[in-house]
Parts: sequence; structure tokens; C-alpha cells
Amino acid sequence: MCSYVIRQARIAAVVHGRNTPLIGGVTSAHPILTAADFDPWRPAPEVIGGVLEEECLALRKRSEP
Repeated sequence: MCSYVIRQARIAAVVHGRNTPLIGGVTSAHPILTAADFDPWRPAPEVIGGVLEEECLALRKRSEP
């Protein structure tokens, strides 16, 4: 849902810290953010990943039971 809205709103850049391979808009089997075959939604946003990745991982581990 978020990736769809980002493409429809024509947001120019997306910055994220950690990949989510099962559901991510860039890293999943359905990379909606970067797919070139969505003609009416061009251009795709610039995607910058890995920003503060270690910190994101630490937060994730802290929230797990």
C-alpha cells in the first residue's frame, strides 16, 4: 500500500534503513517502487537504502520478545 501511494503521488526519493524482502516495495518479488513497467507512474523514485541500518537492526532486536 505505501509503495502504491508513493508512486501515485510521484514522490521523487525514498530513504530507508533496512530491507524487508518479503514485503518491501524494492526488495520483494513485487518491487512496485522500482518497476519500470508501471508506465503511468513514471519516473520511479530514487531509492536510497541502508541509511542507519545498524541502528534500525538494533531497534528491531529490542522490540522482539
